[in-house]
Amino acid sequence: MRQAGGRRVVEPVPLVDLWLWAERFPWNGVGLYPRWNTPGLHCDLRRLGRDHPNLGKRWWRDGKAYKSFDEAMLRRLLGEKA
Repeated sequence: MRQAGGRRVVEPVPLVDLWLWAERFPWNGVGLYPRWNTPGLHCDLRRLGRDHPNLGKRWWRDGKAYKSFDEAMLRRLLGEKA
């Protein structure tokens, strides 16, 4: 948080930092959403293996579809070219 013109401004936390924070806790699933207006994540308590067996416990959405964590996701998260 910072001050700007007498007002407090909340600055976004990088998505990679949010993900590393979330991994400290026993969530049943963590989904990353880099294409949201402000990139963010979803921490899930549902039984994902039963409801979404193809995703596993970690997924991301590229704006079109849900995907398992892969190299493209990691490169996007770290700001590298695919």
